[in-house]
Amino acid sequence: MAIHFVIYEKPNCESCRLTKRWLAEHGQHFRTTNHRGESNLVDINANDPLKRAWSHQKIVKFREARYDRFPVVRVRDDATGDVLATWSGFRPEALASWTAINQLG
Repeated sequence: MAIHFVIYEKPNCESCRLTKRWLAEHGQHFRTTNHRGESNLVDINANDPLKRAWSHQKIVKFREARYDRFPVVRVRDDATGDVLATWSGFRPEALASWTAINQLG
């Protein structure tokens, strides 16, 4: 199974930086943009009113799903686009588990 990681981050987020660094150091494909190439940066102070509105919507959805910190990481199947897992925060054990699965694929 081939997978990739989708990272939702916020400005100046150390856990976000650590997550991206971990993935890069382990040769894992990750995206910080959506399928249209728009940034997944959740920034309620953005200059763009559409980005602020999108950021507020994301925060509401993340809170409803009980994701209480950034980054929010989604694992997606490359073939189907299905979401296989989602978590919040820097979780190297989860990253390592999914990396091992990806390497079997």
